[in-house]
Amino acid sequence: MWPVTIVIALLTLCFLVPGLASIQTVEALLGYVRFGAAVEIVWIRYIITLGSTILLGAVLRSCSRRLLSIGGQSVPPSLAIWLSRSSGYLPLAAIAFGFFSLRGELSVANPFGVMAAGLLIVYLLQDRFQLLTRWFLRPNKVGSRGSKSNFGTVGWFTTFVLVALLFAFSERDATALLPFSLIQVSQTLGPINILFLACCLWTEIATSLVILSRKTRIPLVGAVACVAIITNVFALNDNHPIRRNDESNRTDDVQPAFGKWLGSRPDRKDFPSYPVLLVSAEGGGIRAAYFTAVTLARIVDSCPRSANHIFAISGVSGGAIGAAIFAAAMKARPPDPSDARCDLQSARSHRYEDAVSEVLSDDHLSPLLIRMLTGDAFQQALPFSITNFDRQLGLEFSLERSFLRVFKKDVLSEPLYGFAPSVQFPSIPFLFLNTTRVEDGLRVTFSPLYFRTEQYGGADDWHAVDYLLGPPISAAAGTSARFPLISPPGYFVSRTVKQAVVDGQQTWVPDTAFVGKKNRYVDGGYFDNSGAPTLLELYRELNQVRGIREDVKFYTHILHIGNYPTCEDTKKPSGGACKIMSVESARSGLITDLESVYDAIFNVRSTRADYGLKQLFNEVLRVASVHANIEMTDHSGTDKQYMERALRQAGGADEEVPQYAGFLFPHSDA
Repeated sequence: MWPVTIVIALLTLCFLVPGLASIQTVEALLGYVRFGAAVEIVWIRYIITLGSTILLGAVLRSCSRRLLSIGGQSVPPSLAIWLSRSSGYLPLAAIAFGFFSLRGELSVANPFGVMAAGLLIVYLLQDRFQLLTRWFLRPNKVGSRGSKSNFGTVGWFTTFVLVALLFAFSERDATALLPFSLIQVSQTLGPINILFLACCLWTEIATSLVILSRKTRIPLVGAVACVAIITNVFALNDNHPIRRNDESNRTDDVQPAFGKWLGSRPDRKDFPSYPVLLVSAEGGGIRAAYFTAVTLARIVDSCPRSANHIFAISGVSGGAIGAAIFAAAMKARPPDPSDARCDLQSARSHRYEDAVSEVLSDDHLSPLLIRMLTGDAFQQALPFSITNFDRQLGLEFSLERSFLRVFKKDVLSEPLYGFAPSVQFPSIPFLFLNTTRVEDGLRVTFSPLYFRTEQYGGADDWHAVDYLLGPPISAAAGTSARFPLISPPGYFVSRTVKQAVVDGQQTWVPDTAFVGKKNRYVDGGYFDNSGAPTLLELYRELNQVRGIREDVKFYTHILHIGNYPTCEDTKKPSGGACKIMSVESARSGLITDLESVYDAIFNVRSTRADYGLKQLFNEVLRVASVHANIEMTDHSGTDKQYMERALRQAGGADEEVPQYAGFLFPHSDA
C-alpha cells in the first residue's frame, strides 16, 4: 500500500510546491535582496510555511477525530477514519488549488522539484509526526495506572488562549513582557502562516469548547455566542479609539497660514508670480499609497526646489498614507533649497524614491492580520474593551516602525496639529487627510489648519471634534485608510471647546453642546475616493486671498495622482486612439437583481471620484475666465507634458506657465 501512498503524496505536492517555491521563497528573496534586508528570513518563512501547513492538517485531523468520537455517535469506523484523514489534507489541497490556478504567473523555472523534495521529507517523517500529534493533541485519557497520559483538552485549550493573549498585549516595540515586537514576528511569519496558525488556534478552541460542553452539560458555545452578541449590540467592548496626542498646538486658518507660508519661501524673490502646487491623492489601498509617495518623491529627486512649492496635499485612504509618508520624509530629510537642478526625464538621484519605496515595501498587512485573528477576535467575546487588542494599531505601528528604520527619525508618531511648514522645514506640505463619519455620512478632514468656515460647507474639520489636541500623523492617515472589513471603524468622543471669559481672562472651556458625543469614522473613500472636493474648497479659499490682497501674486497648479492607467497605457499595440471603457450589458435574473443594489453602491463610489475631479477642473477654468491677471491659453500637449512644465517652473528651470489643472497618473514605466 505504501507505494500508492507515496505516489499520491508526490502528485499532490507537485501542485503545492509552485506556491511555496515562488511566492514564499523566490519572490520574497528578490524583494529582500533588493532592499538589503536579511535574506535568511525568507528561508525561515519557507520552513514555517511548510510547518504551519502540516500543523493545520494535523490539528484538523485530530479535532475531527475527537468530534466524531464524542457522545457515542453512530459513525461507521471506516467513514470516521476517512473523514478525519481527508480533513488533514485540506490545507495542502487548498494551497495546491490556489497556486495551481496561478501557475501562469510563476517566475521560477522548475518549482516542482523543490515541492516534491519537501513532500518526500514529510512522507518519510509522517509516522513519527503522527505519533507526536497523537500524544499532544488527543483528549485526556486515563491509563491503566490511573494517570493522565498528556495535556488533553483543557491543557491545550489553556495553552492556545495564553499564547494568543501573549501576542495580543503588544505595544509598538514590545510584546507583553518580552523584548521583541509583534510587528517583527508577524512580518517574519507572513500572511499565509498567520492565517494557518490562527486556524489552528480557533479550531482547537472551538473543538475544546464543544467537548467540554458535552462533558459538563453546559452550553459553552451558545454562552460565548450570546455574550459576543450582547456586548457588540450594546458596544460594551468597542476597542477601536482613534489615538490622541498629549501635546497642544496652535492652529491657524487657511488664509493666514497661506500668507505665512508664502512669505517664508526661500525662493520667493525668484518669481514675480509664485507657482503654488496643490496635490490630490486618490485612494486604492497600499498600491495608492505607493503611487502617491513614489510619485512625489520622484518629483523631488528630479527637481528638489519643487518641494518648497507644494502648499497642500489632499489624500484619501491609501493616498492619505502615501501623502503622510512623503510629508514626513520632507521633515526627516529636508531637500537642499539651493539645489537648482531640475530634470524630470532622468533624475541623477533616487534618494527619496528609494527611501519611501523601502518604507512601503515592508509587509504592513501581517501586523494588522495577526492582531485581527488573535486579540481583536478574543475581544468580541469580552464584555469590556482592551485597547491593546485593536487591530488598527498593527497598521499604524508598522508604518511608524518602518519609517523609523529607514529615516532614523520617528516623524509619523508626531502630532498632526503641529506638523506644518516653517523656516527650518520649508518643504513640509500641509496635509488634508479625509475620512467619513458613519452617523451622518459627512466628510471629515484631518489637518493642522482650521478651516471650518462657510467656504467648506461640505465637510467638517477634526478641530470641531478635538480642537486642542490632535492625533498622531500615522493615526490620522490610518483613520482615512480604514479599509472595509480589514480595518475596523474608529471612534472618538468629542472634546470640543469654545472661548469664554473665566475670572476676567479669555480661555478655552468645554463646549457642553458637543462634548461627549461618540462618533465612528471609516475609510474616506466611502464619501469620495479622489481627494478632489477638499482640494476644490482649498483652491477657492486661495483665490479669495488673491482677490483681497492684490500684492500677493501666485499661480496655482493642481496635480492629481490617480490609481488607474494613463491614456498611453490603454492604447492599442499598433497605436491609435486610447481605448474607451464601455459599460457592460445588464444581465437579468434573481441573483443579478439582488446584486444590482450592491453594484450600484460601489459603482457610484467610483463615479463620484470622477465627478469630483471634473468639478475641480471646471472651477479652474471658471476662475481663469474671471480674473484678468490669470492668462488662459489653448492647452496643447498631454496633461503629463503640462505638469512637467509646471514642475520645471516651480524648480526655476522653465518659463511661467498659465494656470491649469493637470493630472498625472503614475504607472509602471512613469
